[in-house]
Amino acid sequence: MRADQIALQLYTVRGHAQRDFLGTLREVAAMGYTAVELAGMHGVAAEQLRQQLDELGVRAASAHVPLPELEERGAAVAAELRTLGCAYAMVPWVGAERRGSAAAVRALAADLSRWGARMRDEGLRLAYHHHDFEFAPLDGTTFWEILTAESDPALVELEIDVYWAARAGRDPAELIARRAPRV
Repeated sequence: MRADQIALQLYTVRGHAQRDFLGTLREVAAMGYTAVELAGMHGVAAEQLRQQLDELGVRAASAHVPLPELEERGAAVAAELRTLGCAYAMVPWVGAERRGSAAAVRALAADLSRWGARMRDEGLRLAYHHHDFEFAPLDGTTFWEILTAESDPALVELEIDVYWAARAGRDPAELIARRAPRV
């Protein structure tokens, strides 16, 4: 793996980013990171943020995009991501109402596939970031198994979080190997 393929997920430094987002980006760049995954823009316009990233020599590989943003502002979100140079819209979380039953997860998988098509049409890609709850028993299976089986692999990619996978008792290497084309 090349160094430019490693991105810092800015959610990791969210407290610092909330206090001084652009200053945090400068510190991240000074540490040697050349790519980040955005977790909000903290009131900075996409054009201004892109200029700052370019000046720092940092690439925005992806950005967290909550489901309501996809639903309510899909085209505007895509335009912002293109301005930022992001390749991916990353769904970072789903609320309990979207994961309480197998039927809810099936509906989510269909929605993700639909939003993945929209992002593809906008020149972007969509991916889902998991936590540990996706691996808990759910109606005789798991959220993870339903989501990965029922969402379109050509439209919904996966961001494997090794911490959350391990916390759920899963082998991150096995998850990556099993879903390699989507990861």
